Formats: sequence, structure tokens, C-alpha cells
Amino acid sequence: MRKGFFLLALLPSLIFGMAEPSTALSETKDITVLVIDRKGTNHILKSPMCGGRPYLKANKGTLEYSISLKNVKRIVVGSVKGESVELLVETKDGKTDTFTAPAHTLCSMESNLGKVSFNLKDIKEIILKGEGR
Repeated sequence: MRKGFFLLALLPSLIFGMAEPSTALSETKDITVLVIDRKGTNHILKSPMCGGRPYLKANKGTLEYSISLKNVKRIVVGSVKGESVELLVETKDGKTDTFTAPAHTLCSMESNLGKVSFNLKDIKEIILKGEGR
């Protein structure tokens, strides 16, 4: 009986102790971003995250990439095809590559007024300007 109670009392610690550490906010919190929506409206935001993470999950061929937002200069969101969007990703070192991502990928950022959320399908371009700019 005591062993069962001990294991039951220990269970929440094991479950919550195995969670992924939250470095998302610290990695991208100082990054300023210009987001241009499909209507052409510019939004100056900061602290980009997609899916609650400091990276964007995208596919190239049959492989899934976790693209670190701190290494990206620009993301151009192309056409929507079914449940996917085409992405042109330019890194800080000037290299470009194409990917696909789920059209309903939810990204969130901060504005002077509070939190801003959007799906990739509603965006034309994301320009990451770097820290504090």
C-alpha cells in the first residue's frame, strides 16, 4: 500500500519534470519583425514564435525541418495549395531555399498593444530585422 501511494505521489513530478524546457521566449524575445499580411498591411512586431516554438516546422521533400527563426532574414509566403503553403526562406547568410508548411500554422508575436496571432496562409511576407531594431 505504501509503495503504491509513493508511486502515485511521485507521478506528477515525473510527468511534468519530463517536459521540454521553455527557451522559446528567450531565443526570440528581442527580435523585431515586419509582417506584411495578404492585404498589404505592415505590422511591426517582436518575439516571433510559430506553434509556440522559436522555430518554424516546414517540409522539403519528405523531410521535416525545424527552421530556427533567429537564423532567418525573410520568409515569403507563396501560394496556398490545399492545406499547405509554399515558403521561400532566406537565411541571414543570404542563402534561400523553398519549403512547404501547413497553411494553418499558428504564429504569435507581440505588439505594443498585446499578443498578435495569425495563420501562415494569411501572410505575404515576414521580415526578421534582428535584435532591438
